[in-house]
Amino acid sequence: NQQAKSKKRRFNPPPSLQDNKAEASNLRLYHQKSHLSFVLHSNYPSSTAAGGEPRWYAQGQTTLYLADLSMDAKSLHLALHLRGSSCQVTHVQVEGINERNYSSMTPIKSAHWHMDPLAKVLRKPAISYTMDDVVLKKQRHEADSQCSRGAKGMTTSLRAASIASHLGELRISTQAKPLSSPPLPTTSATNKDQQQQKQQAFDQQQYQKLMQCWKKDLQEPPPHTTAAHGKALERIQEKMADREGPRKQARVELIAKAMASQRSACKVTVHYLILLGKEHLGGIHALASSSSSDGSAGTTTPHIYTTSGVYGDHEGPRSWIPTLDSAATHHRASHDLTIQVTAPMREGLSVVGFGEDCGGSETYLHSRPAPESPPDVQLQQELGYHHVRMLHRIINANHQSALAQSPNAPHVIPPDPSSSSVVSIDSLLATTVWTSASWLPVSSRALGFAIGPFRMLEDPEFFHDSTLDDKSSEAKQWREEAEEARRNGEGIRQYYFAPVFARKYIHAQANTSFLPNTDFQFSPLSPRQKDIVAGLDQSVILATAGVAHRALSFMKEILALPVFRTVAYNQVWIPGAVHGGSTSGCLNGCPEASLNPFLGGAIMDSRLLPPVGHRLPFYHGGRVLQFLQARCAVRGWIISAIPLGGQDDVGQGYIHTLFESLIMSLYERGHAAHGEGGAKDSMFYTKRFSGGSGLNSNSLDFFPIQNIEDADLDVVVGSIIGAVPVEDRNNDQLWRSASNGTESHTSSMDEFAIRQLLCKDAVNCLERAIGSGRTITLPSMGWLGSSLALSFLSSNATSSAGLGCGALELAHPVGGLPYRALKSDLLRKVIEGRAGIANFVRLVRASFVAAHLDDNGHRTLNYPSSYSKPKSGEKDKPGSSGEKRDIKMQDSSKRVPRFINCVNEVLKKGGLTHTLFTRALQNLAGKVRESQLLGTLVDVERTAIDPRTKGPFVEPAGFPNSYVRGASEFYLRVGVHVEPARDGPGGVKTGIQLQSYAEPVIPVGGVAFGGPITVRVVENEGSFREFVKDINVDGSLRDWGSLFLHAKPVTLPKAQTAASGIIETTGSSVKDPSHASSSAVAPTRGAFSESNLHRGGYQAIELIRLTNLTPLLWVRVDPMGLYGGKISVFQPDACLAEMLFHDGDAGAQVNAMRSLAERPVRIQGSVKVTAVYDVNVAELPVRLLGDCLRGSPAMHSSLPHTPGVRVQAALAIALWQNNKAPQTKNSIGAKHWIGLNLLIQYFQERFINNGTPLPVKMNRVVLKKNSDTSEAAANPDGASKKSDDLFDYLDSFDEGEERAAVLEEFDEVEVEEDEEYRVRSAVITAIASVRAKDGMTPKPAIEFLEKVLDSVDAEMVGNLVSPDEELFLEKKRRKLQKAEEEAKEDMDGDTVIVNDLNDGLVPSIPYASSMLISDSLLALCFINASPAVITDPVTGKPVQSTAKHPVARLMEICRRWLDWELYRERIRMEVDMESMSGVSGVCYDSIAACAITALSSLAILRQSTTEKQTVAATAKSQSSETSDEASKFQESASADFYIKIFDSKPHRSDVTRAACAQAIICVCCAADRFEEASKKPTGLLFALEFVLERIIERSTSPALRQTLAQLMMDACTGKICSMQRVATIGGRNDLFSSAARFLNGPLGAANGGDNGSAILTMVTPASFPAAAAVNDGARRGLRLMTRAGREPKAYSDVLTTRIARFATTLWRTMNGEPLKVVDGVPGYLDGSLGICANDGVLRCSLLCLWQWVWPNACYATLRVQSWKTHEGTQHYKNIGADHVMKQSEEEKEAADVEEASLKGICNLVNMETDRQTWRSEMSSKAYDYNKNKKATDAVAAEQGVGKALPPIQRDSAFLAGGWTASAAQQRRKLALDGGMAVTKLRLRKSGD
Repeated sequence: NQQAKSKKRRFNPPPSLQDNKAEASNLRLYHQKSHLSFVLHSNYPSSTAAGGEPRWYAQGQTTLYLADLSMDAKSLHLALHLRGSSCQVTHVQVEGINERNYSSMTPIKSAHWHMDPLAKVLRKPAISYTMDDVVLKKQRHEADSQCSRGAKGMTTSLRAASIASHLGELRISTQAKPLSSPPLPTTSATNKDQQQQKQQAFDQQQYQKLMQCWKKDLQEPPPHTTAAHGKALERIQEKMADREGPRKQARVELIAKAMASQRSACKVTVHYLILLGKEHLGGIHALASSSSSDGSAGTTTPHIYTTSGVYGDHEGPRSWIPTLDSAATHHRASHDLTIQVTAPMREGLSVVGFGEDCGGSETYLHSRPAPESPPDVQLQQELGYHHVRMLHRIINANHQSALAQSPNAPHVIPPDPSSSSVVSIDSLLATTVWTSASWLPVSSRALGFAIGPFRMLEDPEFFHDSTLDDKSSEAKQWREEAEEARRNGEGIRQYYFAPVFARKYIHAQANTSFLPNTDFQFSPLSPRQKDIVAGLDQSVILATAGVAHRALSFMKEILALPVFRTVAYNQVWIPGAVHGGSTSGCLNGCPEASLNPFLGGAIMDSRLLPPVGHRLPFYHGGRVLQFLQARCAVRGWIISAIPLGGQDDVGQGYIHTLFESLIMSLYERGHAAHGEGGAKDSMFYTKRFSGGSGLNSNSLDFFPIQNIEDADLDVVVGSIIGAVPVEDRNNDQLWRSASNGTESHTSSMDEFAIRQLLCKDAVNCLERAIGSGRTITLPSMGWLGSSLALSFLSSNATSSAGLGCGALELAHPVGGLPYRALKSDLLRKVIEGRAGIANFVRLVRASFVAAHLDDNGHRTLNYPSSYSKPKSGEKDKPGSSGEKRDIKMQDSSKRVPRFINCVNEVLKKGGLTHTLFTRALQNLAGKVRESQLLGTLVDVERTAIDPRTKGPFVEPAGFPNSYVRGASEFYLRVGVHVEPARDGPGGVKTGIQLQSYAEPVIPVGGVAFGGPITVRVVENEGSFREFVKDINVDGSLRDWGSLFLHAKPVTLPKAQTAASGIIETTGSSVKDPSHASSSAVAPTRGAFSESNLHRGGYQAIELIRLTNLTPLLWVRVDPMGLYGGKISVFQPDACLAEMLFHDGDAGAQVNAMRSLAERPVRIQGSVKVTAVYDVNVAELPVRLLGDCLRGSPAMHSSLPHTPGVRVQAALAIALWQNNKAPQTKNSIGAKHWIGLNLLIQYFQERFINNGTPLPVKMNRVVLKKNSDTSEAAANPDGASKKSDDLFDYLDSFDEGEERAAVLEEFDEVEVEEDEEYRVRSAVITAIASVRAKDGMTPKPAIEFLEKVLDSVDAEMVGNLVSPDEELFLEKKRRKLQKAEEEAKEDMDGDTVIVNDLNDGLVPSIPYASSMLISDSLLALCFINASPAVITDPVTGKPVQSTAKHPVARLMEICRRWLDWELYRERIRMEVDMESMSGVSGVCYDSIAACAITALSSLAILRQSTTEKQTVAATAKSQSSETSDEASKFQESASADFYIKIFDSKPHRSDVTRAACAQAIICVCCAADRFEEASKKPTGLLFALEFVLERIIERSTSPALRQTLAQLMMDACTGKICSMQRVATIGGRNDLFSSAARFLNGPLGAANGGDNGSAILTMVTPASFPAAAAVNDGARRGLRLMTRAGREPKAYSDVLTTRIARFATTLWRTMNGEPLKVVDGVPGYLDGSLGICANDGVLRCSLLCLWQWVWPNACYATLRVQSWKTHEGTQHYKNIGADHVMKQSEEEKEAADVEEASLKGICNLVNMETDRQTWRSEMSSKAYDYNKNKKATDAVAAEQGVGKALPPIQRDSAFLAGGWTASAAQQRRKLALDGGMAVTKLRLRKSGD
């Protein structure tokens, strides 16, 4: 007490040294040479060690050749990037040219400071330290000292730390600058000219000396460097000299010249330690194994790998190497990387990494050094004394530590190495020396490596493995080329973890010079082990063969480059790799957002690979795997080759994403379908489709694209400026044809179009929910204080990186990388439409060319003075041979081609910027597209004055700022109407005309768009026209005028009247009745009836055509996506039907479906027609959707749609059914549930036989005729036949004689994947989503789901083919084999190849399709049912029935599936432990997750819809037989059940654990759904405590941590139960489809009208009782957490302290500190750093949570801090108040001072935020200025045309997706819709 009462003395620290104000952006990096040493140490023998757990140790030495570009002439200040949370600098040496002889390097005295501002954001202020703090040295969390700053202070400090990290963490200062320009010696010359000449001669002489000195240092390292790194490295480099010699010499020459001419050029060498603990350290991740000496494997394979991250995220290479980390041109350098790894030989560790080739490596075996023994001299000479001494230090330190912990342990005498004895393999170490380099400059983000027990597999396509047994001369040449490629380090290779039993063989052939007379005696692998290895090899090759090769080749051809960026490409597969392509529930973990490529390879998650002996369905894991590899190749090339101009990597990083989106979109057009993306040995190959893939695809007919044309002039296309050129229109996609795909195969273009639509849906949902303050309607969307934007807070005046957005906006879990990926894809589509794909590709090519020129030292691209090229067709003209056309470029500079001007401009600016990108695009596009690329690049401020109006500048920015820096989509309503033309004299009808109006819809806070837009009108008889219209930027209604239609009407009035039944007739049929089915008796005019549904009767398309009396087929607005927004075209149902069945764009087909789901609309021309052939007109839309869904069973006059389109048809039917649903679920009659019946009918036709659901058949047998014979027979006139017409499916032939006859006719057989499983999953989801108007699920839907889930087998996959098909294939194989043998005999031994499409093992491998089960289980989450209400016979009152709950049966099924899958997961884990390769797993993860999600959701639904009286009555009536069932029901509704699964050992998959966490939160919150005075709602608090505790656990993976953090945010924002994050996103690994479903619900987005999916996303007690119960409890729990502590007696001290402790833990974790501060281990880890110190996304997610819960202050913490007088009391300790963060008065004052010092940053952020806010307010201000303007046309003004319309409010309808309905309602309310506002109704009775 005396000490506590004593006055604290202020601690005055000694004066600091001079501040180092250097910035990393001021340095120019030329070359970087790094040497890293890693040691995996585990005590041996482990029985004598106190701690046998292995640990990784690492150290590094990096030399940087750089120059200071600043103008400081007195001293040299440097700033480098090196995270201090993972690295500790031990020594820094700066060297310059010796000023005496200019021939050697001399050290320069220097000092360094290393500080990582992001490791701990908040630190104890220096002025707050007292003498007590210094003397007592208590370990205390530094975040506590600034706890008063709250959310705002943490955000501002994080922004400041991001700025400081951007400037550089490692700072080096010298007293003098290095010598660069020596002074001229004193002479007696007096003539100035002579003095100048002598000066120039002297300068040139000294320049040559300087250059030679730098060149010598780069080429010939000094002797001490060779001794430090060993002779082994020297020998490897000598072997590599031949293949890299020319590149190295040229680069060294260029560097020497540059450094000799630069001022302040120097050489900086940094020595540092890498602290590899148990944490993932941002850019480097190290995991050690738990192997024991007896060889039994632990749970983790020892390995290390790096992650590249994205520019500006403060992670990546700066976490393990000092460098200059940015995308700037002057930070691109050549890199030389060497890695040495020492580990036990049994582990088999090797190195794979970046480089222009595979690099070189050697492995040396040697004995483990004995403790306290001197280093071996020979070992030091070979491996270098740096590495050997490090090894000895580690062994000695661990030995001393073991002795200290176990002083009585026996002393072990090491064996005599000279004696001949058997030595255990565990006593041997293997040291691998690996080196590689890139002599073309790359950014540091292109670096990367991996260390692990890798097994290497060569790509069979690249190395021609299929020719190994071939004896031909061509095959021999291929083998020689393959051997040459291996020697030169070329080729594509796969690396994965070798099985644990095979790792000891990895180094069996290593160098044994340190182990003389040693003979290894390994036991051979058992047959089972060999089978395991062969199975793993097959799984890897099956998923990778040819994929990377095709992606790289495709990119090379697109960029028109002569060579690849590297000659080798290595794909490394590591289980659970961070950014490896898999996610457990967070969008930023999807491959489109986060990847891990490096120069010449990538690191991916091996759990994405298919299971051994299986293959993945293409759309259930296969497509993700293929595109992951392709995207890694593309992104790695872009990152390594494309620099960015300026200093804003964060704000301008979208340009890289945009380039990636363009190249991947082209790849998707050419390789997106099944069978198009891999080699013959892969599961991505099908001969039928591979020939038309890649650049041979019909979707890419516009390639090749020329960069420089013969005449680079503007040509007006079609006499209309702005019209879309033919090259970009893709006329093949204008009309549907067989090339669009088949009923079982979706073409790449259809899949691409649908995914573009899903991307648009996701972006629309993100942006329409943006509001101010806390009006965030969806979880984790929007950042408090800034809006969504591609460039974040950057503008012309400020950069995002300079405002600290790298640690905030960029790291946002949704608004960061996921939004940038989605929005960039949407922007890419806009640029393609406006500038043209060709011009966009030319711009990308110009960027690559400029970067390549700059890398080779060129500063400009010179066009030759005379250029000759023959004109097009000139060689065919007489007399034209030998004539040349010369263009003299020196005559006029304007004749320089635009492409070259673009290249030179990029060279001049040092890379692309936002402004340069836009101007270059405009320049390349030319005047033809000028009107579409108009816009201002100025970021308008609120105070800007428009000189034209003298008022505020309210005109929208246009292209591109409205798309890049605005966060609002384009909304447009278009109405078309066909009517008789009255342009003749006297108003006489002269024909038929189309009248159209357009009305932009601008929401409040939205951006106005305007300019030209294309309208496509398709008429009958196949004619179409395109017109360019315009849109007013003020949001006013636009009359697009009338258009005469010239074609014949689709239907005549007489035929329509006859079909309607108004006038009885017998000759009005539009179809031959003989086509009707003979088995059904149709009524007189009832060929289409329920008894004869589509079976030989009419198609709905034929019926709906009878309602169209006009020539118009359909209208499309903006078909090329110039605006990339939402456009609703109101046109008749018949037009939508024509678009659905005949438009070649799958996106247009889906839009037509969504419009039909909002119908019916009364047909035009006759109000009396209510039915067509007994079919109600109101039913025609859903009948159309039903025909589309059912495919061939319903199609007889139209092509069946592809599976990708039919998936959307199933969802659209559910939308229509929900829009037109009856009032209650008990409504009976087929007319009430037409949509539901159509869905069930499809399922019964395809998948049910005799009342039993059939297993899914994943493929079909395809037969191909001989092309010569089939063309002669089918086309006697000589017409060519399409290749698709040569194929037939075997199941299309009847069994028996017909199939037997097929054997003789067809020549080739192939097994093709059948995509019907996609439609099956969609139909199940659609059926489960059907609701009545009262929000209840109809009983038939529940019974259907019970039947489906209760009868399927474990895999839901049947045999590969049916037995008769298998017999057929076997006969065909024998026939082909016999023909081949006969052909060989006839050809006298010559090789004859018989083309069999089914050769190889790939088609015979079964599928792993667990996603089918997952989708079915997930569909149960959307069911809403409650017990039946009956009349109590005693009281006569309505009461709930005591019978089983309607979902009880489904809960039983879910529980069985969960128990079964948890058991299977455990078995798979045990099997995987046998090999520990980590191959496969993700394809199975989703089953348990979906089962947990469905079970918890149904349990909450059962509880929330059952009254208490019913529960009590049911419990009494239960017998002993049902007690077990009741206990399971009760267990499923408890949190303990899911906690046990989460914490089970060994840990289950991340997706399963995330689903458990989601279920725990839901169950805990639902328990507090009722207001009870006696019970406090602590469910949410308990759940958040549990999740945060699991986040902090060291064993939790980074991906799972991020998912858990976002689940916490979902719970607090009321979306955790309704959106089902984990089941929707986890394990699916597809950003577009996952985001679209997660944000828009299971049925997807609507067309803007009645949204049938809103009932599944809007949480109300009627429509979503389970989610409503969870939200009610979460709302009460959130109110408790926010208000606890505000009033003294409102809550108990224990509860207040509990909340304060949770807030304390969250605050400290966000700051980057651990839960308990521990002492660090030297060279191993820093115990004062927590999980957020290196994980920016996790920190940002937790900060979002803090901002939401406590935006101002945490009152519970303040209340506990007010109990300061009670400190030390027993009650104070008992309630845990001593664990709550505390702050002294000195610390609070210092924190206020620090907050005030950051006011400037806050002002800049507020200024940039205000710019974005003003951009959103400009449309509202524009309306205020334009609303009083009078229209010039009185008639138009009367109709509302040209009158400015106000922005619409973001009401509930708008936020739910019904933007057209919202706009119509608001316009009608304000009488702005062209009609009248009705305010009174007058009733008149008859007789009045």
